[in-house]
Amino acid sequence: MQKLVSSMGFIGSGSIATALARGLIATNVAERECVIASGPTEKSTSKIQEELSIRTTLCNRETVRNSQVVFLAVKPHNISTVLKEVTGDVTPDHLIISLAAGTTLKTMEESLPDGAQIMRAMPNTPCSVGAGMSAISAGSAATNQSIQLTKSLFTRVGICRLMSESYLDIITGLSGCGPTYMYMTIEALADGGVRAGLTRELATIMAAQTMLGAAKMVLENPRVHPGEMKDDVCSPAGASIQAVHVLEKAGYRGILMDAIGVSCNRCIELSKMTNGDNGRGAPLDEF
Repeated sequence: MQKLVSSMGFIGSGSIATALARGLIATNVAERECVIASGPTEKSTSKIQEELSIRTTLCNRETVRNSQVVFLAVKPHNISTVLKEVTGDVTPDHLIISLAAGTTLKTMEESLPDGAQIMRAMPNTPCSVGAGMSAISAGSAATNQSIQLTKSLFTRVGICRLMSESYLDIITGLSGCGPTYMYMTIEALADGGVRAGLTRELATIMAAQTMLGAAKMVLENPRVHPGEMKDDVCSPAGASIQAVHVLEKAGYRGILMDAIGVSCNRCIELSKMTNGDNGRGAPLDEF
């Protein structure tokens, strides 16, 4: 694949930075030796350095100075400090992509120089294996070139959609946090298999592959409703419909909907705390 950028850096070296860096390096977005990550301590950067063999530093300004594309992969409560630290090194030639949940483009634009190319992105950890789901939003000064480059970067590691920033808190609750719910589901399915007599290894593989296959069918048949696919598996008086009955009695779908709701509301709360309530509405009542 053609390289997309000459260099890229990650301010922050936690799980999402490591996952995204792994996926981007695997798809040849940039040469490994042209990737750098920074963190507050050597302990915080040791994992990404060991796993990906990239350069690390304790200086965020060094990361900016040595990167065409800079990913801000820090906790929301730390981003204000980081932006103040690096603002003098940010130029119009940089593409700044924030992965910080809840921190608005407006907040970042107020901390960085006028004309800074800023994007927000909400990926998820499956981007490490090329199966991520990412949503991106553009800052007021972002050019079409910056938008298209950002979209190309995240398309390399999965599916990417350009969205209004107003949707990002909801997307964080759904696809950003979503892998957590899927891992719990795989674990529960595997537990059921073990309970019925399978080995743990076999039950886990079968549960994970079943989820992967079902997801692939949904993605490759967008005109077919998932409920219709479910109906196709449920033969009259069969095993599947018996299981569906048990799940429905337990409120399976409602529980998942409620889980998304509380996650979205938490994202909205974090956004209000991080941005000083820049006009963001109250948590959604129906949740």
